[in-house]
Amino acid sequence: MIRAVDYWVIRGFPIGFYEHSPPKSLCESDPLQGFIVLRKAKRNQMADSTLATTQRGTMGLRILWAEIVYQPGSQNLDMINEHELGHALGFGHLEEEGHIMHPRYDKMGRGFWVP
Repeated sequence: MIRAVDYWVIRGFPIGFYEHSPPKSLCESDPLQGFIVLRKAKRNQMADSTLATTQRGTMGLRILWAEIVYQPGSQNLDMINEHELGHALGFGHLEEEGHIMHPRYDKMGRGFWVP
């Protein structure tokens, strides 16, 4: 996850706080304002082909919170953390091969540019 945070920080999107193993009570509560919470999906919570999903709470153009839910094991896949943090920061999918925000893992790359 540190590499994923660094990926966005060097592109001008600072992430101020990162907690690797949040307390279980944090993971069970409603979304916390100002936090990006990472969770492992519960059994049958996601389609088998989905590696991760991100939800965000916003007020106008301001992002208030985000929650990333991973299919068990997918948080270890190369680039998934960078991609999902991109969603948490407000970026949608971009169907350009080699772009970090491509919706298909096999077509993702480390590139980031604004079309």
